[in-house]
Amino acid sequence: MPCMREKITLATALAAGVVAVGGTGLAASTPAVVLGLIGSAAAGANLALALTGLAECLRQHGQPEMADKLEAAARAINDELERLARLAAEQGIPVH
Repeated sequence: MPCMREKITLATALAAGVVAVGGTGLAASTPAVVLGLIGSAAAGANLALALTGLAECLRQHGQPEMADKLEAAARAINDELERLARLAAEQGIPVH
């Protein structure tokens, strides 16, 4: 089956993203929330990278439409990460 490694990588990134977001929701103090957001951002970046990797593989295997959708999703995640970085910077928290 083509792109199996990329699909597994994406599934792992999705699972890590769920854990990171759930941890942020359980945070009880402001520093814990900030650390949770940084963890969520890292998980989001990993997810975008996994989407891009799968998109490249699918494109190589004759599925350009699905590759386009995955690349669009990765761009949307990266855009949100940039917004989060700007918000953190406004609060005096460097994340880059």
